[in-house]
Amino acid sequence: PPDTWYYTDGSGGPHAKDERKARCGAGVALIKDDQLIRLKYAALPGGKQTVPRSEIHGAIMVLESTKGDVRISTDNTDLSDGHARSKDPAKRENILQGPNGDKWMELFEHTRPTQTNENKQGVMLPSAFAPETG
Repeated sequence: PPDTWYYTDGSGGPHAKDERKARCGAGVALIKDDQLIRLKYAALPGGKQTVPRSEIHGAIMVLESTKGDVRISTDNTDLSDGHARSKDPAKRENILQGPNGDKWMELFEHTRPTQTNENKQGVMLPSAFAPETG
C-alpha cells in the first residue's frame, strides 16, 4: 500500500569502528498511515560485525517477513545505491565480489530489482524490492 513503509537501520554500537569489538544489529520499523505498527530488531548473525553488513541485514529482515512489493527507506546510501546498481550485471558482479558480497547475495536471493532507485536521499522507491515468486 502507498501509505506503508519499512524503515531500516543498522548499528555497530559503541565499538562500531573496531571490528574485533563491534556487536552489530539491525532494526526495522513498519509505519502505516504515519503510525508505528511494529518494531523488529536483531543481532547481526555471523562473526563479521560491521555497520555496512547490518544495514544490508535490515533490508533482508524486511524481505524475509513480507510478500509482494514493499517500500523500504534507509539512511544508508550504499544500500540504496547498491540496489540501484544491481540491475547492471557487471555492476552486480562487482558488488558480489566486494567485502560484503555474501550479505548482498543473501539480499539478492530475496529480491528482484523492479525499479531504478532515483531518490538520492536513501529511499528505495515503491517496488524497489520485490521478493522472488514461484
